[in-house]
Amino acid sequence: MIEQRADRAVSDYIQYHRADAARELDFYRAIPALGKAIRRAARADTADGGKHPHQRRIPCDALREFGAQLARRQHLLRRARSFAGLHRVVEEVGQSIRGIGELAIYDTAHRIGARLSLAPRAVYLHRDTRSGAAAVGVDPRRSTVAVSELPAAFAALEPHEIEDCLCIFKGLLAGDPALPLTGCRCSGRGCARPRRRTARARC
Repeated sequence: MIEQRADRAVSDYIQYHRADAARELDFYRAIPALGKAIRRAARADTADGGKHPHQRRIPCDALREFGAQLARRQHLLRRARSFAGLHRVVEEVGQSIRGIGELAIYDTAHRIGARLSLAPRAVYLHRDTRSGAAAVGVDPRRSTVAVSELPAAFAALEPHEIEDCLCIFKGLLAGDPALPLTGCRCSGRGCARPRRRTARARC
C-alpha cells in the first residue's frame, strides 16, 4: 500500500510540480551577483514577482536581516564544497534570527545552492516533510534521510524533489481519504498544494 501511494505521489509530482520547482532554481542560477542572489533567496523572492508561500508568514524585517547577515558571510558560502556545508552556514545564521525556522533555512540554502551549483545529496526533513517521511516509515525525528531508505518509487526524483514531494503529498502518503476534495490541480489524486494565486508582493 505504501509503495502504491508513493508511486502515485511521484507520478503526480513529475507531471504537475517538477517544472515549477525547476523554474524556481533556474531563476536563482541566472542572478549574476552572488550577494544579490543571497539576499533574494533569504527574502524568498519568486520569478513571478512574489514571495514564496513557504515564507509568507515570516515578517519581511526578519527575512531582510537574514539576507543581510548571510550576504556578509558570502565568502563562507562561496567556499562551501557541498550542500551540507552550505546548509550549516545558513543554519547558523538563521538560528540567530527570531522567526527564521528550519524550513526557511532549508529553502534559502537550496536557492543559494542553485546559484553555487550545490545540490542536496540527502533528503532534508523539516515541518511538513516530516509528516510525509513518517507516512512512508521514516523516523521523523531525523534531520536527513538517504534516498535508498525510501520506497523505490522515489528513486525517480532528485533528493530536493523528494523533499518537495514528501511535503506536498504528505496526506496522500498517509492515506487521507479527504484529499480528492482539495480542489488542487493534481487531478484530485492527493496534492495538498492549492491552486496558484496572485503572487504576494516581495519584501
